[in-house]
Amino acid sequence: MRLPCTPPPSFVCVCLYLSVAHFIAARPALAANSPLLTMDEIKKLVESGRYKDALNPIYRALALQGPSAAAYDRSELFMLRAECQLQNKDQSGLLASLEQAKKEAIASRQFAKLVAPTALAALVQQSTGYKYTPKNAKEGFSILDPAQRPAAYAALFAEDFPLVKAKVAALNNAKTMAPILEFAKRVGTLRALEIASQPDTQPKTLQVAPLISAVTTNADLLMTNALNDLAKQSAAISDLAQQIIHDTVPMYDANTRQSWFQPRTRRRGITNQEAATLRNVMSDCDKIHLSAAEIAAALASDFDTYQALATKADTTKAKSAATLNDNYSVVP
Repeated sequence: MRLPCTPPPSFVCVCLYLSVAHFIAARPALAANSPLLTMDEIKKLVESGRYKDALNPIYRALALQGPSAAAYDRSELFMLRAECQLQNKDQSGLLASLEQAKKEAIASRQFAKLVAPTALAALVQQSTGYKYTPKNAKEGFSILDPAQRPAAYAALFAEDFPLVKAKVAALNNAKTMAPILEFAKRVGTLRALEIASQPDTQPKTLQVAPLISAVTTNADLLMTNALNDLAKQSAAISDLAQQIIHDTVPMYDANTRQSWFQPRTRRRGITNQEAATLRNVMSDCDKIHLSAAEIAAALASDFDTYQALATKADTTKAKSAATLNDNYSVVP
């Protein structure tokens, strides 16, 4: 749901805002004359534990533009940067890199690559001193050790899944998108944790699959009904505005001091109340567009469905803006 003249960001771009300030502030000095490493060479540096050495070529690769950047997967580069920052215990930089990795995965429509940054971010946020210890457990998992992470993901999933599952019934009574969006984010995190702990699991056999279905069913219904209602409101006002009116306009000639009524043909136009309704419709369309993008990104699924909802929201908004800004003194 959005405002008149400024066109909304595209569906995919809703989720994509760059952490430029952090990127520049955290960027190390680059060796401009050294050869640029390939993607495989950068990976080998990280895999061999040369995290500080890897950061420089990662930043250089991320700075590339145009054809020279095509050889590098930006989402993967941000994941490699995140690993280096994790090992260097730079938590704020790590979380920023994981967020960037998600945005790049969405931008390139590589939705499977949302799993790794989502799962690792959840694990980092639930860890203390780079160690995740489940409740009532004596021993924890070092998140600095990649080999321990699958078990840590499984433990975190096992801890959170029943808590989220217990709240799914409440979605059926949701009247607004806010609770659905919040639930979608938690379910999306659970989905990432489950896949990260068991990479070979088929989507339909995931424990979290019924929760995803609950979110999408309720979200689709709520947004579709809202869009249909907004489209009807907009169309009804447009139809009234296009009605042809035949009336007269008082005229006065100062030279002859004569007055008369001049016949006039015009379109009805819109009232102040109708203008306010159109602005509300446009604002609501922006909110639906954003909600569709947020749910699709959170769940890493049904992108085409939510793309269609976002497009319908944009179309309704555009029609409302045209009705609001038309010159009704002109009769086509």
